[in-house]
Amino acid sequence: MIDFSVQTKALTALLKAATTLSTCNIERSNRINYDPGRCPWIGVYPDDLDTEPKTLSNSTATWANTGAVQVVMQTMTYEENGAAASDELETLIMKALAVVSANLTLGVTGTRVVRVSRKYRYVVLDDDESGSLFMPQVVLRLGMEVRSA
Repeated sequence: MIDFSVQTKALTALLKAATTLSTCNIERSNRINYDPGRCPWIGVYPDDLDTEPKTLSNSTATWANTGAVQVVMQTMTYEENGAAASDELETLIMKALAVVSANLTLGVTGTRVVRVSRKYRYVVLDDDESGSLFMPQVVLRLGMEVRSA
């Protein structure tokens, strides 16, 4: 069995250490950002995890874990045209994926990122009718395999 916080802590540390992401607010397991003033923003969260026993040739029991870590990213603009914020989000995604691609183990023995998927969401708010707020968001799912004793 594994303590999946090891992977979320490792990923958070890698993202925070990346100079290309130095302008981002990066958090682990905090409430999803709702403050446009904190953008660009990245949140790291555990996702589903499946564990099954494996038997090696020497009959030592180990566990195979497959799961994912969610990386939520947001950018924002107060302009009605959200193209610039959407483009900024894509740039942010590419920077984060470059960090992950450079270290697919996240620095954790027995861990390997094996797939990435994206799900986009768009928030448009105009609470006081004085202007528009557009906050594009993506949820990256970093699928991984983790071996444990």
